[in-house]
Amino acid sequence: MKELQQLLIKAGYGPIQGAVTDFYGPETMRAVARFHDRNPKYRTGLHDPRIGPAGFVALQKQAGRR
Repeated sequence: MKELQQLLIKAGYGPIQGAVTDFYGPETMRAVARFHDRNPKYRTGLHDPRIGPAGFVALQKQAGRR
C-alpha cells in the first residue's frame, strides 16, 4: 500500500492526507479515482477502487520509474 501511495503522490495524483501508510482509505481511493479520470483505459468499472496490473505499470512510468 505504501508503494501505491508513494507512486500516486509522485505522479501527481495526491495529495493523500496521512500517507504513506498500510491503510487503503478514502484519501487513497480518491487518488486512485484521479488516476482513473486521467487514464480511463485502466478503469475496469465506473467506480473502480483498484489500479490493476497494467494500470500499476502505467503509474510507475508516470512517477518516473522505468
